[in-house]
Amino acid sequence: MLAGAALLPHPPIILPAHAAERGDEVEATIVAVRAACDWVARELRPDRLVVSSPHPAHGFDVPLHFLREAMGTLPPMEPLLTDQPSYRAYRRLGETLRRDSSSTDERVVVIASGDCSHRLREDGPYGFHPLGPTLDRAIRDAVSQGSADALLDIDPVVVSEGGECGLRSFIFALAALRPGRCEILSYQAPYGVGYLVATAAAGRPPSLPFADG
Repeated sequence: MLAGAALLPHPPIILPAHAAERGDEVEATIVAVRAACDWVARELRPDRLVVSSPHPAHGFDVPLHFLREAMGTLPPMEPLLTDQPSYRAYRRLGETLRRDSSSTDERVVVIASGDCSHRLREDGPYGFHPLGPTLDRAIRDAVSQGSADALLDIDPVVVSEGGECGLRSFIFALAALRPGRCEILSYQAPYGVGYLVATAAAGRPPSLPFADG
C-alpha cells in the first residue's frame, strides 16, 4: 500500500556539513525538512522508499541524509531518475506504482526530491526571469491541491522559462498518491532557487506546525 509522500528540496547547503557556509537564510527549510522526515519515520513507517530525483548525486544524498537522521536505518530504496521524455510519463509512472502497491501490505513511501524555479534572483544560478515566481506560485497551488493534473496544466512556456527542477518528481508523487490535499510546510527562495517542503498522506493531510511562506 502507498502510505504517503514527502516532497523535499535537495540543495547541499542545507546539510550540516555546510552549516559554517550559511547564515539562517534556510533555517525554516531545514526545520521543515526534518519535520517531514520525522513524520515519515513516525507516522508512515515505510517498508520501502521510492525516491524520485532529477539528479543522480545530491538529488538522493540530501533527502536521504535527513531521512537517515530521522529513521536510523533506512528501509530498501528504489531510485527513480527523472529522465523520461515527457512530464506526462511521470503521471503514468505514478499511476503504475499506485496500482502495483495496492495489492501488497508493504508500506511504500514516495520521496519526491526536487527544487522549484532556479530563476528567482539575478544572482541565482540562472539569473532572474519574471516567469520564475509565476512558476513557483503555480507549483505551490497545484501541490496544495494534491493534483498531478494541475502540475501538468502549468503553461509549458512558464515551465521552460521558469527554470524548473523537481516538477517531474512532484508529478510522480502526486499521481501515485492522489491525496485530496497536501500540506505545505515551508517555501523559501533565499538564493534564487525555490525550496518547497510538503507532505501528503493517503488519508487526510498531517497536521504539522508549519505555514507556507
